[in-house]
Amino acid sequence: MSKEEKDIVVATKAVPMSKPLPMGEEAKSMHDWAIALKDTKYYTEMVNSGGKNALLAIFLAARDLDISPSQALHGGMYIVKGKVSLSAQMMNMMIRRHKHSLQKIEGNDTRCTWKGTRKDNGDTMTATFTIQQAQKAGLTNNPVWKNYPGRMLSNRALSFLARELFPDCIGNAYIEGEVEEADIETIEITQPERTEEDIKVEEFKKKFNLHDTTTDLYDYIEKMVTETRTFDDIIKMAIGREENFLEGYTQYVKKKKDGE
Repeated sequence: MSKEEKDIVVATKAVPMSKPLPMGEEAKSMHDWAIALKDTKYYTEMVNSGGKNALLAIFLAARDLDISPSQALHGGMYIVKGKVSLSAQMMNMMIRRHKHSLQKIEGNDTRCTWKGTRKDNGDTMTATFTIQQAQKAGLTNNPVWKNYPGRMLSNRALSFLARELFPDCIGNAYIEGEVEEADIETIEITQPERTEEDIKVEEFKKKFNLHDTTTDLYDYIEKMVTETRTFDDIIKMAIGREENFLEGYTQYVKKKKDGE
């Protein structure tokens, strides 16, 4: 892939700010599917609660967020009071598909904290929501909060973290259940103190221009990422062993040029 092609890929990853409404055959097809599905038993509740065009509204919102219609309709997306709501699983997936890092630091029935780190520039932030904050906002009177406090705390913390750190991934969407609730502005969002190791990782990224996701060096590190080893983990391993790291990179570039 050429640099120009990579630039296009990187530029189109974020949620578009000016995507035009569908026209012509695309618009007709979307409308026809909404009409065809609205009387199906599975979707009747969506139509009853959101109006006859609820399915079409979901299709349009899913299109803007690059979510497939089937994923959106099968528990991934809702239209509540005219606003887009995503399931927690869908919001989590949208952030991770852009290869940003998400980690639940703590989670129980009284407190939940999510930590997020952006892949492109290393920005890191945590968001915490506690049962005391939920009580203060009057949320715990809701039966769902009474029955599933841990899950609801997790949803709120994740949602606020996503809007603060990953708005280009989720657009202006809220998380499931959030729109219906009264006061949701009591979240505690903090940027944790950077450790000495974090500083070294950032210095390494700057030294080798690793915020540029179009370089061969970035690709070299990316190919070593696994489910248990993040981009930053690999950099931590390379720190202090730059000679070996660059030797491996040189071999990678040579194999790439040779078409191996």
